[in-house]
Amino acid sequence: MSESNSGLVDIIEPAVPVLVATTNWLWLALLAAVVVALIVALLLWWKYKLPAYRAVQRVRELHKKLHAAAHTQHETVLLLALELRHGLVLKRLRADILPERCTEPDQARWVEFMQHLDSLLYQPEVELTTEKMSAMFVHIEYWLQRYSRKSTLKKIGS
Repeated sequence: MSESNSGLVDIIEPAVPVLVATTNWLWLALLAAVVVALIVALLLWWKYKLPAYRAVQRVRELHKKLHAAAHTQHETVLLLALELRHGLVLKRLRADILPERCTEPDQARWVEFMQHLDSLLYQPEVELTTEKMSAMFVHIEYWLQRYSRKSTLKKIGS
């Protein structure tokens, strides 16, 4: 080698500052924590809110079928009661059996609603107006959105 090049071969690059290396890991750890928190939040939403959302969607489908005359009013009331019972995970729909976590203002409302629902279920000759049926759907959606939780009952085939 020539003597003019021999001095350039010995040059060593400076070391990376420690502060820069740790900040890269800090951002990575922060990002991982955010992703984990997001996954946990989605799992909790799925466990507690998704069943209520599905039940409300089935109630809305029943409403469409009623308007399409696929079911009679009495059949629709029976199906609504069944959907409410499953959505609230109750063995029976009764005025004295309240949904879990029922607030005090809703307790009186529940008793009144159950009495009205019982009268509709066990008196099939009662003719309902469109407004009363729409009000029934609104009430069922209210109870499902407010007090529905994941069913502990096993589904058929699982």
